[in-house]
Amino acid sequence: MKNYHVNIAQEMLSIAQKGGDTSAHRRQLFYIRASNLQNSLTNDCLKIVFWLNLYNAFYLLQQNEIAQNKQHHKLKKIKVARSVLSLHDIEHGILRKTKLNIGFGYLKNPFYSSFIKNMAVEQLNYNVHFALQKIKTNSGGTIIYDAEILHTQLKKTAITLLQEQTQEDTAQNILFTPSFLRQYAGDFGGFGSIKNILQLILNRDLQKHSLRYKKFT
Repeated sequence: MKNYHVNIAQEMLSIAQKGGDTSAHRRQLFYIRASNLQNSLTNDCLKIVFWLNLYNAFYLLQQNEIAQNKQHHKLKKIKVARSVLSLHDIEHGILRKTKLNIGFGYLKNPFYSSFIKNMAVEQLNYNVHFALQKIKTNSGGTIIYDAEILHTQLKKTAITLLQEQTQEDTAQNILFTPSFLRQYAGDFGGFGSIKNILQLILNRDLQKHSLRYKKFT
């Protein structure tokens, strides 16, 4: 059976992807009761699917502002359950479990609203970073996430994005990899775990390689 709230987010993203009118879905989102939404998103899988799809939909809707305003991600224009959120709130408050966007992924933000704290995932899933990066770089089109295949979708996204954004200097055994891995190292289990995660995702031995972090677009 389809989850009502997850379905709203999926439909809204599909419409936003096609440049259609999402006003009806945005009204539905605003009038949802926070308690009903919390009771509906009963596990991290459902939370990730709902909030990732909403993040993507609003990212598409705000593209003009994104191009003009470097602080666009902090603009509180996303209305859900009578709360007003920003992309920043969804990314760091909900999907990263009330983290700050500084401090290499180790610092919590105690000042998030009770709504954000109640909506936040129980366990941080580092693969969500790859999904968010894909949205921000508009890499390879839009993915509408589905709870039944979320693990597979996130894994495929991580592989594709790293293959696109990782470069190798074979002569010096240096791997140039996206800077968000370093920026949020704590989310990946610490600096010492990043290479192991890259080995797992890329399915190759990187023990002799040193890592360099580079911003990719």
